[in-house]
Amino acid sequence: MIHAITIVLLVCGIAQGYLQEQLAMLFTDVIQHFYSGCVYLCYFPEQGTAAFKVQEIVKLQKIMSQRSIHTTAISLTDFPREVSRLQCNSNSPVYIILSDDVTSGPFLTQLQQELSGPVWLLVLPPGLSPGVDLLSGVNIPLDCEFLVVWSEEGSQFQITEVYRVWQGGLLHRFDYGSWSPSSGSTGWPDLELWKRRSGLDGILLHGTSIQPYNKEKDGSCRISGYIGDMWQLLEELMDFKTNITPPVDMAWGSINNNGDWNGMVALLQKHQVDVAINAFMMTSERSDVMDFTTPIHLSKFFMFVQEPRAVQSDWRGHIRPFTGKLWGAVLVMMVLMAVSLSVSRTPWESTYTLYDAFFCVIAIITQQGLETTPFSTPRRMILVTSCLTSVVLVGAYSATLTSFLTIQKLKLPFADFQGLLKSNYELDVLEKSGEYNFFTNSKSPLIQEVYHRKLEQHETFLPSSAEQGLLRVCALKTRTYLCSGITAWPFLQQVNCSLVAIPADMFKATAAFGFVKNSPYRGIANYYINQLRSSGILYRLVGGSVTATKTTKIQLPQVEFDDVYPVLLALSLAIVMAILVLGLEFVLETLVLRWRIKATRSKKLRHTITGLINKYIKINQ
Repeated sequence: MIHAITIVLLVCGIAQGYLQEQLAMLFTDVIQHFYSGCVYLCYFPEQGTAAFKVQEIVKLQKIMSQRSIHTTAISLTDFPREVSRLQCNSNSPVYIILSDDVTSGPFLTQLQQELSGPVWLLVLPPGLSPGVDLLSGVNIPLDCEFLVVWSEEGSQFQITEVYRVWQGGLLHRFDYGSWSPSSGSTGWPDLELWKRRSGLDGILLHGTSIQPYNKEKDGSCRISGYIGDMWQLLEELMDFKTNITPPVDMAWGSINNNGDWNGMVALLQKHQVDVAINAFMMTSERSDVMDFTTPIHLSKFFMFVQEPRAVQSDWRGHIRPFTGKLWGAVLVMMVLMAVSLSVSRTPWESTYTLYDAFFCVIAIITQQGLETTPFSTPRRMILVTSCLTSVVLVGAYSATLTSFLTIQKLKLPFADFQGLLKSNYELDVLEKSGEYNFFTNSKSPLIQEVYHRKLEQHETFLPSSAEQGLLRVCALKTRTYLCSGITAWPFLQQVNCSLVAIPADMFKATAAFGFVKNSPYRGIANYYINQLRSSGILYRLVGGSVTATKTTKIQLPQVEFDDVYPVLLALSLAIVMAILVLGLEFVLETLVLRWRIKATRSKKLRHTITGLINKYIKINQ
């Protein structure tokens, strides 16, 4: 793995007892150990005026060049400016600083702002060990890899890593291994930086939070909620305590039109606190004035509205359990069964007409049974097949229909930002928050329109907490509140109305703790947050906070009139159709009966007239 860091090799007393061949070999091994590229020899001009100094630098460059390591000499009088103009396209650069001053390290004191991040290598003259007095005036931060090379036997080098937890604190030492020209590196650890740190020595960090907290006797604070549980684990793992100073305005922090920050972000920007203990939305504007830890969770932001009473009725709900092709297959099967019943008969059984056979299959499919049971084997086989098929179809249909009726679809006022613009709803977000800046600083025309039409007119009256925002939704029917789901869950059971979230998440954002810019403690916090994530503890803390706030009361869904309205309508239409058909049949039967009576009377009259005529003819004969 390539280290994305700067490696600085600090060489003291280059001409005081060490062979340059040995130093070149040592530098080569260090460069290879940290997978570095460019090498710069740094010197003080006032110390390089002597001829032997210039010769030593040139000679060292020549030896390094023979090892295929190209070097460049730069001045230390204006080190930050020199570093800023250098461009290294070969991985991480290596700075070899040449100096004879080994008692106070004045250049290290001047470069204290540059120590964080790079890896330093200080080579002491023979017989001089890394004592406290040597680096007493130098603050070596926790996130700095500062290696001291010293030797008491000439060719055998010992390497010790040193650091301080806080400025002016105890100088910690870690045995990094040894090096010699014959055996090279020995015992150099493969442990990453934070595995070589023993903790924060019980330091009291100054933090800020808008979460509720309790003050402990030792001056530390215990924060409530899953954020507090997570931070308490970090305190135990990293060995530190936290003192909480809430912001005066009790706000997360947003940037106003003048470019000034407020809330917890302002406290971090002004270095009034070390850390902000809340799940901050990671934004580019905030990253300019503060540093974020590795993300602790992904936040999904929803718009919450009052639960509508109207339920979206679906006329197709009772036919949706089966697809169109399956309904077609069922109809074809019923026709085939009816045809089979009508044609399969024996001489001693009554004949099924196609009309009667079709209604017989319908009775089987609806599991109503038959009035009589056929005696012939073919018809019995057809009926058994029909019954087994109907059991499978009715079971699948009933189960699917039950699930469709159980899941109620609410008739929501809108589904997204575009729907919000078309509705009469007004939007609320948390004041002085990342959500607020999401709308004010967005480049999207849609988000800008939402801000100007739904938010800007009442932005001076935005809620100061998630609970207040949700309560405002309960009080105003045409009001929606946008916040992350994990923020809203604890309050959904406490508000005095039923709230629902618009199913589509409006946007997503990663959440993390906040540290002051260039904080030496952010790296070790990232390491232990990743440890909590890999062990699953982080997921249980975040997920458990949501599960614990959900109600345990089971509310069984009630079947409303709208749920069965299509069925009742179909039944009503069938009854009306049956009455109409019955009436039509009655009229037709009446007409036929009258026609038959009339025809009978006409027949009798004709028969009487014919008889009279025949009788008259006989008399006249």
